[in-house]
Amino acid sequence: MHTDKVKSKKIGNSIEVENITEQLLENCIVSVRNIFSGALTFEKASFLPGEKKVFELAGPSTFRDEWSDGQKSVKVYSNHKLIHSKTFDDKTKCFVVISNDKFEKIAEQLIIGLSKYSNVDILHYTIGYKSNLNYRYLRNIEFDLKGDLNDPQYMQFAKPPVFLDVLNRGYKAAVFIDADIQVKSNVDDLFNYIGQIEDGPVLHKSPHEFSLVNGMYVPGPMLSEAMDIQKQTAPQGITNIVIFNQNHKELFTEWEKICFSKDIERIRKAEFLHDELLLNCLMWKKGVKPKLYFLTLNVSNIEDVKFFYHNKKEYIYQADLNNYNLGLLSQSIINYESETICGFHCVKDPEVAKGINNYIYKQEVGYNFSEEILDFYDNLEITGDRFFEKSKPLIINHYVDGPFLEIRGGEDRNFKVQFLDGKLNTIYESDISGNMWSGSNIKYYDDYTTRIFENGALIYNEKINLKGKKVYIALGSSSLGDTLAWFPYAEEFRKKHDCHVVVSTFMNHLFKDQYPDLEFVNPGTNVTGLYAMYNIGWYYDDSTDMPDLSRNKADFRALPLQQTATEILGLDFKEVKPRIKVPQVEKKKKVGLGIHSTTQAKYWNNPTGWQEVTDYLISNGYEVVIYSKEGDDYMGNKFPKGAVKFPNGSIESVIEDMATCEFFIGIGSGLSWLAWAVGIPVVLISGFSEEYSEPSENVIRIINKSVCNGCFNKHRLDAGDWNWCPIHKGAERMFECTKTITGEMVIDKLKELK
Repeated sequence: MHTDKVKSKKIGNSIEVENITEQLLENCIVSVRNIFSGALTFEKASFLPGEKKVFELAGPSTFRDEWSDGQKSVKVYSNHKLIHSKTFDDKTKCFVVISNDKFEKIAEQLIIGLSKYSNVDILHYTIGYKSNLNYRYLRNIEFDLKGDLNDPQYMQFAKPPVFLDVLNRGYKAAVFIDADIQVKSNVDDLFNYIGQIEDGPVLHKSPHEFSLVNGMYVPGPMLSEAMDIQKQTAPQGITNIVIFNQNHKELFTEWEKICFSKDIERIRKAEFLHDELLLNCLMWKKGVKPKLYFLTLNVSNIEDVKFFYHNKKEYIYQADLNNYNLGLLSQSIINYESETICGFHCVKDPEVAKGINNYIYKQEVGYNFSEEILDFYDNLEITGDRFFEKSKPLIINHYVDGPFLEIRGGEDRNFKVQFLDGKLNTIYESDISGNMWSGSNIKYYDDYTTRIFENGALIYNEKINLKGKKVYIALGSSSLGDTLAWFPYAEEFRKKHDCHVVVSTFMNHLFKDQYPDLEFVNPGTNVTGLYAMYNIGWYYDDSTDMPDLSRNKADFRALPLQQTATEILGLDFKEVKPRIKVPQVEKKKKVGLGIHSTTQAKYWNNPTGWQEVTDYLISNGYEVVIYSKEGDDYMGNKFPKGAVKFPNGSIESVIEDMATCEFFIGIGSGLSWLAWAVGIPVVLISGFSEEYSEPSENVIRIINKSVCNGCFNKHRLDAGDWNWCPIHKGAERMFECTKTITGEMVIDKLKELK
């Protein structure tokens, strides 16, 4: 992407890496891995400015031969900092562009934008000509259509056969973008809509529910009769962006057949007609639910684009550019949720498009990382003109993935850069020249100070200050328990520093309405304008299987799970319950159970325990409900008889039903964290983890400390080994931490709840 310092290219059985900066890149590692995470290349190198180097890939071996053409992940590091990432032979997703020779120059502006902001493959379908465009990740594909090249409507039906060709090449998901769109830096967000696809593709939404052409609603009578459609039955989607996947092959096959049918050949000469209208009609006819979003803004010139970036957002549903004497008539609407806009559409002049592209880059990348470009000579008392004889370097200082400082200009000068922690201890220092950068590999928050010396004199001394700045906090785990444990500290961080926090989780819907002061994005979203970024998770040094103390401030295994977040974010630890939406419901004489988890070590492995507890509860008049989504006998773990399984559904439905329970009995799993967040008492049965791991408020913890216990807090879990038991696996004492917790021990604790 635009922040990459190198670019890579696959050539036969090798990878070419090119330094695209004007800096020497030292201490680099070029790593290429296959689908088995096997190292095809792992080499140390340095790159002169503009230098290219070719790295041969190791040949396949044994059973891997069959997948030798599988995807390969390329990563390049410099001084242990990731500076480039790309996946080759990746059929998971791609961008699709279509052009003819008349539209190639305008299509080139789109391709330039895609290559700036994304590392995803770009398939450029050229209709009736050969293209010589050459940009990274671009593949030109010559493609022929049926019909007469001289027909002005020849390109009208290019999309369905091209989309089918993309799917036939094996791509799992694709985003088609019209050639006359100039994309923004968030263009990869379009792939986030893949989850919205069911039986039909995602299309751009028209600002109108119905289309009127020449005084007639479309589809016209001839097309309506030919397709047996009496009226428009759904809002019309526009195909300037189409997001699709393999599920749509049958739909596109029928679409293509209709486009090139004799009926359409006849109708298109008499009635308004184009490919997206046919797709809409086909979807209406099949009853396919429309998935329509505002994905682009129709503009006529760069002034419209400037309005988009600088117009003050008001509390209105839509902003019509026509009200400001801008935009295209009845077509230039900015939705309130303007962050969903990924590009600007309708400019067909390549020079105007180029100007818009440059303006986008300046707005979204030129000032990336909230660059406060500081002239560190402005505040010095200067005698004579000796400083003015030199060029004035610019300093860029931010904390995205660790302390970072870049000096632009002053290439003939030498500087010492120091990063200090909150106690003013030096954590890293380096000697650099102008037009170079330096950074620390420590990723967690501290009250850092950054200093620059020249000829022994301190010329820059800045302490981190997040007030009013944009900070990205990303939760790296997709598990329910981790998410509930760590999320509330994003809000605590925001309150402490009075900053604008952007947060990503795999379960944003649980929190979004309850935390209005946080900005939510999906994991992997490209967020611009950042001053700092922190990733929350358990990070290990793979070479030692010990915690990576450059990413986690302390050994997370020796701390409560929630303290993982506070250590990384530099907060004082206190137990904070996440705010989730819990409906007001009437309590019932009911108990919830959570018996399943992600590894057998977490289970209550006493063979009669759950049945004894369930029998006790039923005998006391309780309804017993199992909330685990896994079925009976999952991995050999059976449901207790008499308990009723709650039907699988949304997590919101689980919360609503769980709130009716008097209490919950579970193991060290996400459901126990959920019950705690819902606010009902939790009886937690675990020997797998230490007592301090899970929350304590309103939680009764049952553990047998007289046997082997707490392995989760002493050893690295092997998530690929279901029967992981690091000390006693395969022996009689395997899982004794919970085997020895009896039903009677749990029942005794339940009596305390009365």
